[in-house]
Amino acid sequence: MRKTSYTCLYLGTFSLACGALFADDDIDTSLQNVGSEQMIDKTFSEQYPFRVSAQGDWIGRSKIDKRKHHNQHVDFHVASAQVEGVFYYDPHCDEGLGGAIGYGTTYFHWKENPYFRVKNINELSVTVSAFSQRITGWLWQSHVTANWQTKYHDISEYTNYDIVLWGRYELKKCFHMHIGFFAQTGMKIDHILPIFGFDYTINEKWQINAIFPLNVSIVYAINDCWSASLAGRLFNIRYRVGKHENESKGLMQYRNKGAEFALNYNKDRYSANIHAGMTFGGQFKISNRNNKHKHHFDIGSAAYAGGELAVKF
Repeated sequence: MRKTSYTCLYLGTFSLACGALFADDDIDTSLQNVGSEQMIDKTFSEQYPFRVSAQGDWIGRSKIDKRKHHNQHVDFHVASAQVEGVFYYDPHCDEGLGGAIGYGTTYFHWKENPYFRVKNINELSVTVSAFSQRITGWLWQSHVTANWQTKYHDISEYTNYDIVLWGRYELKKCFHMHIGFFAQTGMKIDHILPIFGFDYTINEKWQINAIFPLNVSIVYAINDCWSASLAGRLFNIRYRVGKHENESKGLMQYRNKGAEFALNYNKDRYSANIHAGMTFGGQFKISNRNNKHKHHFDIGSAAYAGGELAVKF
């Protein structure tokens, strides 16, 4: 079973990715669109300490399941690109630091939306991370990501934060336990979820990942370069709209989950992923600037597809 080079530097939808039940084997550092997030792997990151990647997901039109919004729909797409890097300051303990900078865009369109008109939200994300194997049997990693909506100059009101602490303990060479937590804060929206589960390499061909909410997948290695996955995905987006909207400085939260089939490629410096699946139906919420007076909207299932390209150097 091949190993993956980068950690959860871009853990952009805790889709909880979100983004989290999942299928891309190379990851980004955003928690807004979560697929198959992996722990850091020393061999690859020492050989290629930097990574440039781009990814996107398109979800088909979803019907709003609410009586007074009969026959109304929402369209949702996300895309992002980022540069990541890692540095080992103590190779003997496999200990180091990492960082990433990325830019992402979210498209949310509800034609009859009475609360705000904006459709595209652009964010600049900056991540600082650390990792260590100083404690025997354990690999620990953590990161903090700040996501700033670049259209607005008021950074304090238009920035949110993702925080992750994730540990993996080796019970056997083929079996690891995972613990930790994932937290979101900023813009009056606060969430915290535990990370727990295991990964099990059955043989050279098959691997099971049951790490909630970061990676729920079954991976089959076709050969040294190609693999196929059945996985879950979680989309988790939050943002604030402008002061001139009907809901002045209102807050928007979009959550959805799905299952997908993915085809993954990884050889030396290059990796790629294409995937397609179906969402199970999600929800979006619109509230005032203080995250009060919330309006909840359930949405139906829809097909989705996406992909990722990455180069390490």
